[in-house]
Amino acid sequence: MTNFWDIEFWNNSLSKWLFFICIILGASGLIKLLSKIFINDKNPEEVNTEVKFKGVIKVLFKNCIIPIAYTACLYYAFQALTVPEKLSNAINYGMLIAITFWVSYGLGAIVSYIVRKFVQAKYGIDTEARQSNGIIMVVKLIIWLGAFIFIIGNFGYDIRAIITGLGVGGVAIALAAQTILSDLFSYFGIFFDKPFAVGDFLIVDDKLGSVEHIGIRTTRLRSINGEQLVFSNSNLTNSRIHNYQKLERRRVLFRFKVDLSTPSDKLATIPDRLKQIVESQPDTSFDRAHLAAIGDYSYEFEIVFQSLSPEYMHFMDKKQAVKIEIVKLLEELDVKLAIPTYKILNHDQTKSFEEDEL
Repeated sequence: MTNFWDIEFWNNSLSKWLFFICIILGASGLIKLLSKIFINDKNPEEVNTEVKFKGVIKVLFKNCIIPIAYTACLYYAFQALTVPEKLSNAINYGMLIAITFWVSYGLGAIVSYIVRKFVQAKYGIDTEARQSNGIIMVVKLIIWLGAFIFIIGNFGYDIRAIITGLGVGGVAIALAAQTILSDLFSYFGIFFDKPFAVGDFLIVDDKLGSVEHIGIRTTRLRSINGEQLVFSNSNLTNSRIHNYQKLERRRVLFRFKVDLSTPSDKLATIPDRLKQIVESQPDTSFDRAHLAAIGDYSYEFEIVFQSLSPEYMHFMDKKQAVKIEIVKLLEELDVKLAIPTYKILNHDQTKSFEEDEL
């Protein structure tokens, strides 16, 4: 009489099928138990965005280690069964592809953590960390390319021929895509040298705006009029860039002209009074004030001071306040601003007219 457990189903006894099911259920239960122990956050991805090692480990455990464990569990469960050769080969290849995929994913996550942690440790600003996305993408591309070559090699293909072909193809692609590669290397230069960052206000030639995004190929600025300005990275790094975000203070220089009829004693008083005006303004630093030039119809004064803030609005406010005080000073001293005056001689009669200075 045949034993119940020796009854075969698809060339395998019921005892083998029971062992197969026990392996899957037991391993799945153990994996779920470990998951509850190591993953207790509702949103581990949010921890990862803070670039914390503990958060990265949890994400790796959930998105990499657990899938590998399930794949290995299923693979070893099938080893308990007698399966056709074609199905056995398919299972082996599937196991290889799955493990390679999840290991590559894990390596990419580790590289992402290392790069972001390095950037945040060096610059300490989250916007700086977001600029590392381009480098992370390139490194991940290399990892996945290596994984592809590894799988192809295990499928029985000649890896050396593939690498040689990739080398020749790479040279051809490099020659055909010199502009793209130039932009890519310029991106690396921007990332490591840091001439500017997201949020900086730049003037590039006759264009100006705030940096919104730094990509692998292009950098995007938002102009003061609202439109978006797009620069290729190579064009941007080859230009003369004025980065106003690096300002610690702003220099103010302007001139004004007084009438030639102004007495010398009042002319001597004006520079000292200008110094007093600037020093009375908060968050300013006086530099100099001089009678800079004597022209055809005026005495020209020059005043220089520092606005002790990088903000443009602060700069304009201080400049305006000083000019208003200068107007009050001239009224107090009864000194008139110069107006260009010309005389036309016609025989014995002299006619004069005045015109406003442009």
